[in-house]
Amino acid sequence: MSVAAPEAPTNPDSPPENAGYRNLYIGLLVCGFILRFGFVLWKKTYIGSSNDNLPFGEEICSIADHIVHGQGFSSPFHLDTGPTAWVAPVYPYLVALVFRLFGSYSAASAIVLLGIQCIIAAATGIAIFIIPALFVLVERLATSRGGAHSPAVPEPNPSEVD
Repeated sequence: MSVAAPEAPTNPDSPPENAGYRNLYIGLLVCGFILRFGFVLWKKTYIGSSNDNLPFGEEICSIADHIVHGQGFSSPFHLDTGPTAWVAPVYPYLVALVFRLFGSYSAASAIVLLGIQCIIAAATGIAIFIIPALFVLVERLATSRGGAHSPAVPEPNPSEVD
């Protein structure tokens, strides 16, 4: 006797199951960016006085400025101190690219850098939402295949299991 699995209903108007999550993630990213960047523009945090380097960071932007002027990855304190291992090189090189395109310590480069930081901060909201879901997925896969429970994830309450 053959047993046939029931077919899933085919409704062309219903969106795929992952589309809801994708829309949620896009909504989180857009909302987070608009709120953060709107605050930057509202409070004009990109404008600093001539005596300080606000809104620019002291060390990273000094390293980026030295990269733009051809002095390499060096001098995090505005003095020529030589090569440095103060920070990892990815962000200072990104800042150096912005400085090269928009000018070192200019208002335009400050707006671009603050916009990049707002995008990264908004994306962390998505990561905070996804990471626990991945732990639950790994736990469900492990238990459905007869594996042991992961010690990193606590035992589920039997009344909460589907």
